[in-house]
Amino acid sequence: SSTASAATCSRAKALVNLSVAAAFDLRRDVLDDGERDDDAERQLRPVLRYIDEHLEDPLDNARLAAFVHASESHFIRMFRRVVGCTPARHVQERRVQQAAELLSQTNLTIDEIAERCGFANRFHFSRVFAQRMVEPPGRYRASHGRRLESGIEAGNPSASESGIAR
Repeated sequence: SSTASAATCSRAKALVNLSVAAAFDLRRDVLDDGERDDDAERQLRPVLRYIDEHLEDPLDNARLAAFVHASESHFIRMFRRVVGCTPARHVQERRVQQAAELLSQTNLTIDEIAERCGFANRFHFSRVFAQRMVEPPGRYRASHGRRLESGIEAGNPSASESGIAR
C-alpha cells in the first residue's frame, strides 16, 4: 500500500542521512583536526548521498568523479582520504548494507534484492554478500529477518504464505 511505501521511503532517507554522517564521523575519529580536509568533505557529501540514492545504478569511478567535476584519479584520492576507502569499496559496502536491511525487513526475493541493490545477478550478489556478512543471503534472512504477515506490506504481493521469499 502507499502507506507502507511512504514508510519504507522515509526509512531509506533516514538510512541515507545516517550513512553519510557515519562515513564522515568514522573519518573524523581517525584524523586530527589539522588533517581534515573540510572542502573535500563538503564536495563529497552530495556524492555519498547520490551513491545511497542510486545503489541500483552503475556507479563507476568515472561517473562519480564527473558528479563532482573532478578527474577520476583526483576523485579516488580525495574519496579515499576523506572516507577511508575507495569509492568502489564504499559502493559495495553500501549495497551489502542495503541488501541486509531488505533481507531482514521485506519479503522481496533474493533476485529482487540483488537487482535493487545494483548487483549484476543473484549469484554475484550471493557471493559478495556471503564474503562481507559471513553467511549467504538466505541464511541471513532466516536468522535476522522478521516474519511479515503479507508480501503486500513489503512491496511483494506474490510472497509466500510463510512471509519469507527465498
